[in-house]
Amino acid sequence: MVQFFEPRLLVVGLQLGEQYENDERNYRRGERLDQLIRNIKTFEIDAYSTDHGFSAIVEQVKPLLPDYNIVAASLGPKTSAIAMFRVIAEFPEIALAYAPSRQFNIGYSSGIGDSIEGAVDSHRLNHEVPR
Repeated sequence: MVQFFEPRLLVVGLQLGEQYENDERNYRRGERLDQLIRNIKTFEIDAYSTDHGFSAIVEQVKPLLPDYNIVAASLGPKTSAIAMFRVIAEFPEIALAYAPSRQFNIGYSSGIGDSIEGAVDSHRLNHEVPR
């Protein structure tokens, strides 16, 4: 995605927590990204929190809206897609990109706790697009 969009600034949310050794893996990934990409900012996100990371994403994205065209993507954990959906509903000027997976792991989310269920309210997305 970085090569395709060639961003002026790359903002990456790294998942908090110790599940799947995230604390160590994401720390190393963040350091590596800092070495490879000069225009990067990382922040911590908890996609398993009650808002699925929505407030953390908004805190990072909102100040950038006046000066940047923003393309957002949820690359995992999958619950962050719920937060991203809400961000797009709140700020329709943000584009949502999808990065297709080439692999599927049936056990990806096993062992992280109870399933997350609920309805996603999309009434904000039903606005008319100006012509």
